[in-house]
Amino acid sequence: MADPANLLTVAAGSSARGSGLNARDAAALTEFAAAAAEQPAFRDPAVALQAELAGSAGRLTDPLRMQIVRLVDAVDVANQAAAESDQFVVPRRPMAIACRSLCGWLAERHPGRSVEVRVPPHAAVQCGVGPEGPTHTRGTPPNVVETDPLTFLRLGTGRISWAQATAAGKVAASGQRADLTMVLPIIG
Repeated sequence: MADPANLLTVAAGSSARGSGLNARDAAALTEFAAAAAEQPAFRDPAVALQAELAGSAGRLTDPLRMQIVRLVDAVDVANQAAAESDQFVVPRRPMAIACRSLCGWLAERHPGRSVEVRVPPHAAVQCGVGPEGPTHTRGTPPNVVETDPLTFLRLGTGRISWAQATAAGKVAASGQRADLTMVLPIIG
């Protein structure tokens, strides 16, 4: 089996081997975790992210990615229950890393090129869904799924189902294989 950290980096669009955490991302994550740790609703995942950041040695490891996804998810859960004026804003960089991580794990667990999953502006990945069939190499793929970052986070963590997201108009899906029911959730 291939190195998961390298698969995630490749899926996230990085050209470097491994997955280094650049200074801007590290600063954004540190600031996000510190601000989130002050909020009782998601203090525990924020503290877990701070601990993982401290031990990451500048690498964007799978455990660090998981803590980022968990904190972004916890913030989203709290925001859904809060008044709009009381919602905690997830900064762009942590949201981007969460989306890229989920896309990377999706591609790792379901290799192939039958469906392109797009989460603009943060990530896009090709994966295999269903039995082998036509693959995409360039141009517009025959099977495309596109959704916003929060919906993708909710789908990836299992907080909403594919049927709920499509019924609510939160997912644009085209093509015979553009149904992610059998590959969701990505993490549980």
